[in-house]
Order: sequence, then C-alpha cells, then structure tokens
Amino acid sequence: MATLRERIEGDDLLFDSWIVSHGYALYSRDYDIVVNVPAALPPGIPIGDTAGSYFKGQYRFRFTHCPEVHISSSVTDETWRTSWDDLFADYEAWEAARNPEGFVWGVNGQMPTPAFPTSRTHRRRHLGPSGSVTRCTR
Repeated sequence: MATLRERIEGDDLLFDSWIVSHGYALYSRDYDIVVNVPAALPPGIPIGDTAGSYFKGQYRFRFTHCPEVHISSSVTDETWRTSWDDLFADYEAWEAARNPEGFVWGVNGQMPTPAFPTSRTHRRRHLGPSGSVTRCTR
C-alpha cells in the first residue's frame, strides 16, 4: 500500500492546479484543499486565434484525521511589506489604484508546492493510523 506522501506525489492533479480554498471540514477532523485543474483545449477548438485552455474540473482533496495543519507563505518579507494594504486583497481595487507594485492576493488562488511534509515523523503526536487522502470531483 502506498504511503500518504507517495499518493500525494503520484497524483497529477494536485500540483498542476490552482488552490481556490482550503480549511478544516465543518466537523473539524479532516482538512480539505479544493483545486481547479486546467487543461488545454483539444485541437480544432480554438478561442480566437489561439488554442487556449479551460478548467477541466474542480476537485477536493480531503486529508482525514488531521489534528493540525501548518501553512506558510513563500512570499518574501519585503513583498509582505509592500502588499500589506487591503487593496491588494481585492483585484478590482488594485486595478482601480493603477496596479501598484506588490503581490495581488485578490487573484483568489495559489499554486500548490510539493514541499510539504506528510510523514508521521513530522507529526507532534501519534493518534493512530496515518491519515488518508481522497480526491472527489466537485
């Protein structure tokens, strides 16, 4: 049976996608990551003069039996400082302000990074068998 890390790393949808939301399930035991998965349009279906792309689906990855989650940003300290204003959290406000320099949080998504620990050695306490991850189409 594959380990949790092997299952995550072997899933081609998670890391070639756009995270649109994440957080604990309503009952607070499991942790969900919801992604939109892009795809190229099939040949012969152009958009204007180009081939284009679309979202082929939205998927929920559920990490079960998850007592804690550690999330960090890859945005640098300097970028945090220059992107602190609330207008960076609202894409339309950022455009209305004439696109000031900084990180626009208001794009409402993030590319996932495969550099997260998933092994039992990274857990602070052992609560039974390793959690599992399932993928569901939304």
